[in-house]
Amino acid sequence: MVKRILVGTLTLIVLAFVVIVISVMRFDVPREELIGKYAGGASQFVTLPSGASAHFRDEGNRDGPALVLVHGSNASLHTWEPWVAELGGTYRIISMDLPGHGLTGRVPGDDYSREGMAAFVHELADALGVTRFAIGGNSMGGGVSALYAMEHPERVSALILVDSAGVPVVRDDTDPPLAFRLARMPVLSKVMR
Repeated sequence: MVKRILVGTLTLIVLAFVVIVISVMRFDVPREELIGKYAGGASQFVTLPSGASAHFRDEGNRDGPALVLVHGSNASLHTWEPWVAELGGTYRIISMDLPGHGLTGRVPGDDYSREGMAAFVHELADALGVTRFAIGGNSMGGGVSALYAMEHPERVSALILVDSAGVPVVRDDTDPPLAFRLARMPVLSKVMR
């Protein structure tokens, strides 16, 4: 009798757990539905030589200097809407959804590294015929922008970094940073504390 009650209780708990999990799970939303919801009037799509379908916006003054804006991690081109509103009268502003973000989504080869994203920016600039531009990036996009500027200095007129991820620095791990070396010194460690 006790065994039956225990098995019945466990069965109810498992069923309740399954119902809760199914009710909060969100299955993939079809891309077409997302495009209908989030692609505004300025949104455009282009298939790049790599096969990626890039979502971008090319806004502002078409005769002005070009400004390419690269968003941060877990963001989209919508990050730059205030910049477009403020600077669009003077600059041609190109913003994009990076691979794995926004309406660009997954890309062939699944390369979501900083190098892969810099190559994506390069492909998009080529596809749009933009050969010289200022590039700006926020957070992860700042790291992508900095890498792009290092790889293609002939194309970059200015680099704008906003709360940017840094460019990786190769460092000798046997030599700790100065702050840690100072913290090991008996008198200085007490002062630092």
